[in-house]
Amino acid sequence: MNVVCKLQKPVLKGVIAGCNIRCFCVKCDGSKAITTYFFELHAGSSKKHPAEYIYLANGNSLRDVLRACESSPLDSLDKTIQSCIDPMLTRTRTNCLNCNGELPSQTEEQFLCHQCCPESNQPQDPTSPLACSKSSSRLTPSSKESLLKRMSASKGASTGKVTTKDTGLHKLVFKVLLDGTEVTYYVDGQKIIDGYIKDQRIYCNHCNKVVSPSAFEAHAGEGSRRKPYDNIYTSNGVSLHELSMRISKDMQLSERETDDLCRECGLGGDIFPCKMCPRSFHPACVGLPGVPSEEWFCDNCTILVQKEKALAANKNAKAAGRQAGVDSIEQILKRAIRIVPICDDLGGCALCKKKDFNNSVFDERTVILCDQCEKEYHVGCLRSEWQVDLKELPEGEWFCCDSCSEIRSSLDKMISEGAQPLSESDLDIIRKKHESKGLIMDTDTEIRWQLVAGRSATADGNSLLSSAVPVIHQSFDPIIEAHTGRDLIPEMVHGRRPKEGMPGQDYSGMYCAVLTVGSNVVSAALLRVMGGDVAELPLVATSMDLQGLGYFQVLFSCIERLLVSLKVKHFMLPAAHEAEAIWMKKFGFSKIPQDQMEAYLNGGHLTVFHGTLNLYKAVPLPES
Repeated sequence: MNVVCKLQKPVLKGVIAGCNIRCFCVKCDGSKAITTYFFELHAGSSKKHPAEYIYLANGNSLRDVLRACESSPLDSLDKTIQSCIDPMLTRTRTNCLNCNGELPSQTEEQFLCHQCCPESNQPQDPTSPLACSKSSSRLTPSSKESLLKRMSASKGASTGKVTTKDTGLHKLVFKVLLDGTEVTYYVDGQKIIDGYIKDQRIYCNHCNKVVSPSAFEAHAGEGSRRKPYDNIYTSNGVSLHELSMRISKDMQLSERETDDLCRECGLGGDIFPCKMCPRSFHPACVGLPGVPSEEWFCDNCTILVQKEKALAANKNAKAAGRQAGVDSIEQILKRAIRIVPICDDLGGCALCKKKDFNNSVFDERTVILCDQCEKEYHVGCLRSEWQVDLKELPEGEWFCCDSCSEIRSSLDKMISEGAQPLSESDLDIIRKKHESKGLIMDTDTEIRWQLVAGRSATADGNSLLSSAVPVIHQSFDPIIEAHTGRDLIPEMVHGRRPKEGMPGQDYSGMYCAVLTVGSNVVSAALLRVMGGDVAELPLVATSMDLQGLGYFQVLFSCIERLLVSLKVKHFMLPAAHEAEAIWMKKFGFSKIPQDQMEAYLNGGHLTVFHGTLNLYKAVPLPES
């Protein structure tokens, strides 16, 4: 199927080849299949709206096709696509798209004559990217590999990662901007709307909500620009685009996870990466005699670098506070910019409730965290309220009270004892569940439960934690951290801390309780014991093929008995809406008012998941 990129008049022709377009510009001459974005660039346009300007032979733009699909019922979507892309039942081209010579008469649509067709010595395959059967309503499958068969065999075909759009570039800013960093949206040197960074997004002072940069731009009345990172500036005149570029340039290649296939030809081999983005290239594919010795930017990033320089010197930057002769990026990295105090209901010193701190020198406002309950304390408040006179930050673990110290000792003892056999009453629960489903429980295989902590796990313990991750992934999609793109489920299961000097959540206080049948983990639960006041259960899961057989019910009973022995008072967990009824009816949890939950936490922090509701259960008192 042929397409044309036209602005005021047709300027470039191409042929749809799978998900790409075979370009017939002077450089490509039909030898490359490229994305719509690059097809538009090859047409000499930088509008970045290819769907608006790429037209099919029948006069419909790609945007027209998308609009028709949006309003089409699902059961008639194929017919809608067919009518949009090919309303004519007769052949529409009589000339070769490349040389304009006459095409041979055939019953199927063809776009290249025998002389221009790269595989003219072979019969035309109606399913190849050079042809599209008029009787089929499906787009022709991509054959990028077949287009590349003519290339040197030394390159070899590969499978791997190829970046089409570097969606992670701008998100890098949230790696370095602290919560509370002031940001403002500017247009033509005029301040439109302001806010501050919060939770890897922006708190908008206009609507008093945390929104994405795109929504922040829309709140400024400039949503049609679709350039939020170009127009959002810090208090010292640095655009978020410029900041993301600087961060990307300073990152090591391994941190950016560069592509392992060439962006131009799609093959592996001796490729090298762009200095700034993940895209990689063969030197020959970008017109170079060899791997460049100096920093090199791909075409896409060259445009971004030019934009970076322009944004640093325009009137928006000056209005936002940019000063000549000052390294504004360095100011941001040294936190020498305005950061507003964020009002938050939870957190701060557990004694004075204030959130201020001083981490540059050891003094009254230095904050120390308990290694068990994870509550924060000012050194000065400990001295005045509890007569704990710290002269310096202690080496190793520190506990705020005897209760936290005793709980840690008890948990460490539990971990060192390893796998525990189930009681007869627990085994009876599993046995009856099997019988109710017409199954027979394997009595020869031992069922045990065990508590593991990643920070002190043995080799066997790490093996159990690694086995628990896929069990949890069966029930939960990856929980992606916005500014790093990493999946947080393995981080929580293994109780990992963020890398030195890097932002991120500290999960070293997490424990993982597992139920094993033989050597297989069948059920897993993450547990935090926040001193003698509160424990929480952030994630629980059972293997999909073993659900409903009583395994988690028994694991939960084991965890609850552990909390009773530790004299923990309150048990909380985040529940998805569809799971609320199960937790409340089967396990005895109930909804809890916000103020009551904060009183129980007393400065502690729960693990927060969007779209969940915190449920509560009082832990039974230990039997006398």
